[in-house]
Order: sequence, then C-alpha cells, then structure tokens
Amino acid sequence: MEDFRNWQNMTEIVEHKASGPWFTWINKQLNNPIARRLDRAFINLSWLDGMKNSVVDILDPSVSDHCPVLLNTDSQIKSLPKPFKFFKFWISHPKFYDLVKEAWETEVTGSPLSRVCKKLRVLKKLLRELNKEEYSDLRERVRIKEKELQNAQATALADPSSESFALVKEKEGDLKTIKGAEESFLRQKSREIWLKEGDSNS
Repeated sequence: MEDFRNWQNMTEIVEHKASGPWFTWINKQLNNPIARRLDRAFINLSWLDGMKNSVVDILDPSVSDHCPVLLNTDSQIKSLPKPFKFFKFWISHPKFYDLVKEAWETEVTGSPLSRVCKKLRVLKKLLRELNKEEYSDLRERVRIKEKELQNAQATALADPSSESFALVKEKEGDLKTIKGAEESFLRQKSREIWLKEGDSNS
C-alpha cells in the first residue's frame, strides 16, 4: 500500500467520489466472510478541470464477486486533451536535443523520481510546441512545399542561374524533410493500428 500511495502521489491522481456500497468485493465464503474496497475510479487534475459533472456509481455485483464501477460523464463538457504521443521524426529536428537539454536542466524540487516526472512534463510541453510550430497538418505542409518546389523549378527552367538552382536545391531539401516526417508519422500510426487490431495476415 505504501508503494501504491507513492505512485499515486507521483502521478498526481486522486480517487473519484463514488455513490453506492463502500465495499466492492466479497469472497462469498460463509465460514470466513471478507469484504474489501478493491474497485475504484482514479482521475487526474485535468479531469477535475474538464469533467466537473462526472459521476461514479458502484453497481450491484449480480453473480460476480466484484461490483461494476460505472463512470457517467456530461457530453456537454469540453473533452480532455489528447494523450501525449512521441513522434520519431522529432529526433531529426535541429532543436530536438536542445529542448531535451533545456528540460533536463530545469530546476525542480522533490524526490528523485518526482523530479524526473516534472522534467518530463516540461519536455512534453516543449515538444508539443515544436510539433505545433513545425509539423502541424503535415499533409498540407507537404502540399505547400511541393508547390514551392514546382515554382522554383519553373523559375530555374525559365532563367537558369546559380541563384535559381540553389533555390531549387533548397526547396528539394525542405520537401524531403517534411515528406520524411509525414512518412515516419504514417508508419508509426500504422504500427499502432497493427498493435491494436492484431495481425490479420493480410
């Protein structure tokens, strides 16, 4: 229980208030009856901010030895932020390692494990900002870079010069970079779908 409490404090989660019976599990033994509160709903600070009208009900166990825990949410309330996902193409960005260094050099307090968690939160925020600035709407960014390359190639063909060729080379590099990011994103996404749905041997 001490380990569980430490984990709870580290992740900053709390138990959701619930209505219904206090005990959620019984061993159904006549000679040695035991009841415990084993089934619980835990939430974080984001949930408290965004889902203030949510309700947890402890239901009748029926033939089971556990009580079902039902979470009701209000559909009118704003949805929670999307879970953080690490994209492999971030590593190739020139700022990536500087951002990691910046996050790891941030002064934080607490136990060693708590400090690691806090620094990871700082890094998560920095990486989300990087993604928004450089990689949001990848498909549209690829389309724009393709158009820029076409325009640069048209200019070079109409008026060949060192400057126009240099611009073509620059635009080719930009397109290669953003297409590489898009390809990495799609590959990672397809891998996640495969892991979720399983191998259908297709």
